[in-house]
Amino acid sequence: QTKSSISDDIITTLFVFRDQDGNVISYSFQERSWRNMWSQSYGEFDVPQAPGQAGKYTLSIYFNGKLVTEENVTIK
Repeated sequence: QTKSSISDDIITTLFVFRDQDGNVISYSFQERSWRNMWSQSYGEFDVPQAPGQAGKYTLSIYFNGKLVTEENVTIK
């Protein structure tokens, strides 16, 4: 088994949206167990809050304070 299927450690996930200049537009937190974050080795995440204005943003996701990924996002 993989860690994703066996660990009940609580993970704090931070979602940060930044504008094209790198300014933080919004952020939000979630706490879930590692086991509940995954389904068939794929992450299941509902981004709790997105910017309300159309534009191009960067979404950064952190697990327990460590950067996991950054993705470019366009909101229309």
